[in-house]
Amino acid sequence: MKLSFHTFCRFFSWLLLVALVITCRPKVVEPDLLADGKPRIISVDFPGIPKEDIIIDQKNFLIIIKAPPTLLTNVIPVIKVTENARIHRGGCNSQNNKGTECFAFGPSTIELTYTDEPRDYPKVVTTYKLVILASGPIELADIAAPIEYELFNGSSGNISIPCRNLYGNKLPVQVKLTHRESGEVVVVDNLNKITPSLAFGWDTLANHLRVTLYYSSLMPGLYDCEIHTEEGEILTLPQPIKTVKGPVQVNGLGGVEGKVLPNGELIMSGNNLFPGDFSAVLVTPNDEVIPLSDLRYSRYGDQVITKLPASVTFGQYVFQMRDISRNETFCRRLRLRRQDPVPFEIFTLNDWLGACSIKGPVNLSINTTISIAVNAYDAKARLKLTSISDPNRKYYGKAEISSQLSSMGMQRAATPSDVPPGQYYAVIEEIDANQKVLREGPPFWRIVQIN
Repeated sequence: MKLSFHTFCRFFSWLLLVALVITCRPKVVEPDLLADGKPRIISVDFPGIPKEDIIIDQKNFLIIIKAPPTLLTNVIPVIKVTENARIHRGGCNSQNNKGTECFAFGPSTIELTYTDEPRDYPKVVTTYKLVILASGPIELADIAAPIEYELFNGSSGNISIPCRNLYGNKLPVQVKLTHRESGEVVVVDNLNKITPSLAFGWDTLANHLRVTLYYSSLMPGLYDCEIHTEEGEILTLPQPIKTVKGPVQVNGLGGVEGKVLPNGELIMSGNNLFPGDFSAVLVTPNDEVIPLSDLRYSRYGDQVITKLPASVTFGQYVFQMRDISRNETFCRRLRLRRQDPVPFEIFTLNDWLGACSIKGPVNLSINTTISIAVNAYDAKARLKLTSISDPNRKYYGKAEISSQLSSMGMQRAATPSDVPPGQYYAVIEEIDANQKVLREGPPFWRIVQIN
């Protein structure tokens, strides 16, 4: 079909008009989000991270960071905000952790308040979420020597494994330890036991994978270590984990069904109780030493069992233990009871449970507040001292027996202000509001000496 010259000119003119309309249409201008009046971050710089690896998405309040393979120890950000903004305290940019928390736990945030908000209770108006992107998969950094872990030494109970690309990746799902001598396998699953290290507290370096071993049953020796990632990769450490013995600790003394009885077994529970490093004896109230032999040790150093010698009868003793390698001695009170404690029985009367001798009386002064432990709770009570030389002479002091004080180990009593020097029997009496005695506990097993 042929077009006439006139028709062609009309069609061409229409095309020119359409082109002109399209060309002259005003451009859609995105609003300036920094001018909307809301507190905003203008720029943020982290030491050791190139500027081009940090993007601020003002529309979605995101700070997108490509993390380098290794962070500097101090990555506290330099943050520029709008004039009406103030950075809220306690964010991931904290001085306490040198800024490493911005990368270690996600999603981390930086919060802003208005400048005129009260500093004590500011209202957070704007929250930027940090999105951390890794530069590559997690890798092991150089490990030139075995990583040493001291068993139950009172510290954090962690080992720290140097890594690259730790931040921005998903954490490993499992750490597997294999004891070289026995072949025993210990598995640490990621239930808050595998975390990035912070430049904070006991963890002084970033770029380390922190693995909590405190709750794992370990033996002294060398363990081969594998790290299992969520993607199915296995990272094998080139050096072993070297576990060494820590200080001897005895945390509990008991027997079969909880009771320690003559001719029965004494069960010692604790940490680092290994053959050759630990010895124990019983000491009588007359400072006579009774050796404990035939000690049977658990493989993890958490329990020792022995049969009590025939000379051990019902009564009070001191359990004395010695850390041979450190040449240190520790003591703990032990009582072999005929019956269960009775109400208002005194367990301790200003005498230390860790004393290595229980010979002689307990020395007290007049009109003094003392700590006690009594088999009673929430009771109105008093301390009664009865003279040994003249049982008709009795003296009284106030006692505080409450559940709150008991749970804190802080029951208290006051020695009478009118008691003369001498030796006394001590009991705790329950009384009513009129000072009438409702019941009385048995005498404390040690004599009290008032000086």
